[in-house]
Amino acid sequence: MSKHTPDMPEDVSVTPVGVRLRQAREAAGLTARQVADRLHIILRFVEAIEQDDHDALPGTVFLKGYVRGYAELLSLDPEPLLADLDTQLSMQGKVTTEQQPQSDRARMRRKGLWMFVLIVVGAIGFAFWQGQSGQESSGEAESAVQAPPAVTEPGQPGARSGDVMAPDQKASQETMQSKPDTQPDAEVESAVPAVEASAEEPVADLQPVQGETPNRQGVGEAAQVEATAQDEAADEAIQVLPVEAQLVAVFEDRCWFDARTGDGQREVGLFKAGDVVRLSGAFPLSVIVGNVEAVTLRVNDIPVDFSRFRVRNKRAEFQLTAEALVSE
Repeated sequence: MSKHTPDMPEDVSVTPVGVRLRQAREAAGLTARQVADRLHIILRFVEAIEQDDHDALPGTVFLKGYVRGYAELLSLDPEPLLADLDTQLSMQGKVTTEQQPQSDRARMRRKGLWMFVLIVVGAIGFAFWQGQSGQESSGEAESAVQAPPAVTEPGQPGARSGDVMAPDQKASQETMQSKPDTQPDAEVESAVPAVEASAEEPVADLQPVQGETPNRQGVGEAAQVEATAQDEAADEAIQVLPVEAQLVAVFEDRCWFDARTGDGQREVGLFKAGDVVRLSGAFPLSVIVGNVEAVTLRVNDIPVDFSRFRVRNKRAEFQLTAEALVSE
């Protein structure tokens, strides 16, 4: 049996729900704008409820939540109103929340699974590309390393400017060239020990020619370190994306709240101070908050900053993906 105020007519059972709420509001001395502000919904939704214009509202779930909040604001028992509302909706041929087909949830679950598969495949492709780039860089660096140029005498065939010859080798070559081929055997024999002695002496260390490339080992190690760093960065990119969303909402005041996961899990209703809502499921999360100042929202222990989203009349509606959560 419907609970009503003394100012309401006795035949409330045949009066539409919207008309009864409007009569109770007028009896309480409130305007439609004041009701919209207290429920944190837009004015045209209040007017649609009072006019029983259900097509102007987002859906049956929202309609029932708004009617419940409206009734509690006017100190009315919401259960009889909701029962009469179900009767009105059935007469109009509308489907209630309990009668909605389960195919919507299955479709959302499949959509969430495909999104997860695409994210994993993209991350693996990125890691493979990074590894190939590192190997190509290492091969190019090693191929650039060349052996030191041969030491030749300036002016000799094949000599280049900047080529260096050891002092002892240069002196020995000059000595051999200055001796004529017709020298006596004695002089040749006396010259042989001098040449052998010169060969036994330690050859002076050759300094690298200006512009010569670094040694092969240093270049190879640098390329290997760079490729390892790129592989580690790719591995981190794969590991940081969470698979499941763990949502926790703590309410400090009355607030309309609707949260849905990518696999069809849902929590919706008008909550009061002290209520805590927990919801688990796949990304992305679709969230509607009627009063952003009345709720603290955390996803996977990461606080959600409402200033990142569009807030109008303290109301926010947004979608949160795994990538957006990581970048919080």
